[in-house]
Amino acid sequence: MDFNNAEFIDWLSVKQSFNDLIPVFRSSIVFKIDDETGETVFQKDCFGVHEGSYDTRINILSDGLTLYISGNPSRIGRIDNVFGLTRIEQCIYVYNNILSRLGLPSLEYGKAEITRIDITKNYAVGTKNVDKFIRSVSSSMMHGQSGYLYSNGKTADWFRNSRHMYAKIYCKYTELLLHKKSKLNVFEQKYYNDLLKQVQDVGLCRLEIEFKSKLLKAKGLTLLRCNMTAEIINLFKDRNVIENIDTSISIPKNQHIVELLLEKEICKTKSSANHYNTIYQSWLNGHDLKANYSKAQFYKIRKKLLLINIDISEKCNAQNINTSFKTMEVIELYASDEYIRNSMPVLRLGKF
Repeated sequence: MDFNNAEFIDWLSVKQSFNDLIPVFRSSIVFKIDDETGETVFQKDCFGVHEGSYDTRINILSDGLTLYISGNPSRIGRIDNVFGLTRIEQCIYVYNNILSRLGLPSLEYGKAEITRIDITKNYAVGTKNVDKFIRSVSSSMMHGQSGYLYSNGKTADWFRNSRHMYAKIYCKYTELLLHKKSKLNVFEQKYYNDLLKQVQDVGLCRLEIEFKSKLLKAKGLTLLRCNMTAEIINLFKDRNVIENIDTSISIPKNQHIVELLLEKEICKTKSSANHYNTIYQSWLNGHDLKANYSKAQFYKIRKKLLLINIDISEKCNAQNINTSFKTMEVIELYASDEYIRNSMPVLRLGKF
């Protein structure tokens, strides 16, 4: 298996229609590690709640003509999901292994369709910088939309109500702590606690982007094909606010933006830059700009200011504006050999 990519797959939903009748199946499948043999085993759970030492739920539905399967294939039989599978082929192999064991047909390249895929990437920012980093990223624009910072300061998201995509960045330590299972044996407890410490020490922040069916269709990325992972990773990279942000843009509260507008050649004259600075100062002071301009004027102004990461359609959060990446070291993370050995029981399902 290839874990050389920093980006990996955190969720995959696939469907396929068949010409002939296939078995009807409607259930969630829960995977866990057998305490005695160490093998990955599964049990059917008809929309009930399964409690185990650790488990993974894969949803499978067959109406006799169309087969649906969704979940996180790299999470099977694992205590954590800090890293995962990096290629779609790996995920399909795992899914087909499951379907075969259930007496269901395999997903086929050139016939099956991807209806959702989540791409994820981990970053180390330092344990003292996590909140500052998330707050800073939350003020960045992702394809024309600024982020929303949660009240706890540990999560920010974009496109919450979009039918095309959804994105979020969050503190992985907080998430792991929240979802820690209570029924872990001594060895599992040690592994999980050591992992928690490592995640906290490096200040691990995770960016996740969920690509939905509508966007995948628009990009011609629904039909399951070999070697298509790179195309979807490119969608992720294009929307990666962490690596695409213009780190030269830092606007402390109450600072005039005249020079910045001229330097970036957003405004051609100082008079024009002064005009937009006046609007910016008004927004900083909490004024409702929509009440002062026509709809067309407002969105013309917004489009211009978005070029320096200012979204006047959002309520001003001066705390966000006062942050820059310049004092932070941001490092992309890869799965170590030790992590792969200790946390990848899905490897037991076979070789790719």
